[in-house]
Amino acid sequence: MYRVFVISDNHFGDYDCKDDVIHVFNRPYKDSNTINNDMIQNWNSVVSPNDYVFSVGDFSWSLVEMNKYADKLN
Repeated sequence: MYRVFVISDNHFGDYDCKDDVIHVFNRPYKDSNTINNDMIQNWNSVVSPNDYVFSVGDFSWSLVEMNKYADKLN
């Protein structure tokens, strides 16, 4: 059995400037590495390897970042 998830706006690797979500919304993270690792851990605690996830936009800042983080996600 599998589940289906729909998500958007992960913005992996998009958190290291003064106008990023960490600073604008006062998130409790010091840098993109910390927030990305937490997002990966949270994702993998819910999504199993047999599930389907549809990302409908803004997964990451670049194709390099997409490949870096997508490989770590269930």
